[in-house]
Amino acid sequence: DIHDGVVQISVLPGQYGQVQLRNQSNLSDGLAGTLLAGLDGQVIATAPLERRLLLLSDLPGVQVNSTLAPGASLGASDLIVDVQPGSRFNGSIDVDNQGNRYTGRNRIGATLNINELAGIGDVATMRAFTSADGLNYGRLAYQGQAGLLRLGGAYTYMDYKLGKEFAVLDAKGTAKIASAYGSYPLIRSRSSNLYAQVSYDDKTFQDRTESTGSVNDKTARVWMLNLNGDAKDGWGGGGVSTYSITYTTGKIEIETPLALRLDQLTVKSNGHFNKLVFNAARVQSLGGETSLFGTLSGQAASKNLDVSEKMGIGGMGGVRAYPGGEAYGDQGYVLNLELRQNVTAFTAFPGQLQVLAFADTGSVKLNRDAWSAGENRRTLSGAGVGVTWTGANALVLKAYYAHKLGNAKATSAPDAAGRFWLQAVKYF
Repeated sequence: DIHDGVVQISVLPGQYGQVQLRNQSNLSDGLAGTLLAGLDGQVIATAPLERRLLLLSDLPGVQVNSTLAPGASLGASDLIVDVQPGSRFNGSIDVDNQGNRYTGRNRIGATLNINELAGIGDVATMRAFTSADGLNYGRLAYQGQAGLLRLGGAYTYMDYKLGKEFAVLDAKGTAKIASAYGSYPLIRSRSSNLYAQVSYDDKTFQDRTESTGSVNDKTARVWMLNLNGDAKDGWGGGGVSTYSITYTTGKIEIETPLALRLDQLTVKSNGHFNKLVFNAARVQSLGGETSLFGTLSGQAASKNLDVSEKMGIGGMGGVRAYPGGEAYGDQGYVLNLELRQNVTAFTAFPGQLQVLAFADTGSVKLNRDAWSAGENRRTLSGAGVGVTWTGANALVLKAYYAHKLGNAKATSAPDAAGRFWLQAVKYF
């Protein structure tokens, strides 16, 4: 407007008019509307819109696109959200040599996800792997969306039979776990995320030694409260940090009288326990195609733990110069550092090639409260090199060679100066 020769310009904040949902997927309109609710008539701002669209995009089996269009009133814009069907099935096939020496080092596994069975952002997951030499594992899980809550349940079964030097014992066992869990997104954005999760596990274990006729039955009922998240930043060239902390409380009940009596005289793991499990990791850009990756993980316990609640520090996910299953204890840590370099010189080479040099170290207290004479702590270290190749056909290959640092000997497998680790995963 012009008044007395003065031009008056009014600047109005943009507001949402209508939120139009164009849903072509199997997802229910009601659930999509719930995740998008609260925008009508509100001032257009990045954070509330980003949170809602990301939560909608997180649902399995859908693809989400959004646009703003002129609304029916001055200063209003309509939000148009298109929801298209995504992949109904996805999963992976994997092979590795991460298994235990006595139940089979080489393993093959597969994962299958079936998305949007009931239109509630749900997914049914089947996971199985075997060493074909003493270890079999299977897990069925189902989860879906209830408003902003993610709720699910799972059933896990595992059986093992010891071989090699222990074959004469004819030792075998089973583990069965029924789980229920729920999670809530406290923060959801492109730059940072934070989730809270509550889980409950009902576990049943049986270990048998047929050569002596001994049987050990035990159960565990365990509650877990977890906070996990991630954050992107521009510090030092940019990086991504991830973190997780889990408080666990539960009760172990040894049901076999002889095994219970032995536990009371030694480890004293039967009964209530608490532990705190933590993990923190960061990928830090060093400029160009070079980055530094570091991760610190570990746990602290309130008492001596059952073997099912202990942590190990060897293997491909720990100190790679030592076998999987090495150095199990009640509390300790593992620190991994990797200097990574993306190789771009071979332009004719398909996919992305990354080479790396790494160093690992870890220390674990075998029993929180020592109950026998002898060493109660083990510290392992190693260093090595590796390569990761990611193909355009969703095939990922990883190979590592790790060499021991120090004089600590492996006890869960024959000792060796170095170890090779291999893994191949095909996603579909």
